[in-house]
Amino acid sequence: MVPRMVSARPIFVGGVASHAGKSWMATAICAWLRRRGLRVAPFKAQNMSNNSCACPGGGEIGRAQAAQAEACGLAPEPDMNPILLKPHSDNGSQVVLEGRVWNTLRAREYYGHAVRRRGLTGKRQGGLIGHAGLHWRPSPRGVRRSL
Repeated sequence: MVPRMVSARPIFVGGVASHAGKSWMATAICAWLRRRGLRVAPFKAQNMSNNSCACPGGGEIGRAQAAQAEACGLAPEPDMNPILLKPHSDNGSQVVLEGRVWNTLRAREYYGHAVRRRGLTGKRQGGLIGHAGLHWRPSPRGVRRSL
């Protein structure tokens, strides 16, 4: 018997500003879909937060993504948040890639690495195949730019 391929359908959660409730809404949707019997996993390509969580298999991700993983019944993993920016000043952040500290960069330096980031997030999202995906970003305006 040939296994049936399941296509995952992403859900976009957007908002107009920081602190609009996107992460809480995504967590609630994850829990609701899980209760309905769906396999679901959170995914946020890039997050800026000093609140992080250690993953059981190693690495770290944003605390909100770890809470969403818990709502999905999954252990948190770096695939769920491949880029974590931990700000340390008004214009610089520690950059965590794939769960590991990569570098500390000023904003201008960080944007110079855009090609590396695009390839990384696409690869990581592929690691969550088989789960419906929840994607969110601060504003729908950025969707076109990320494609």
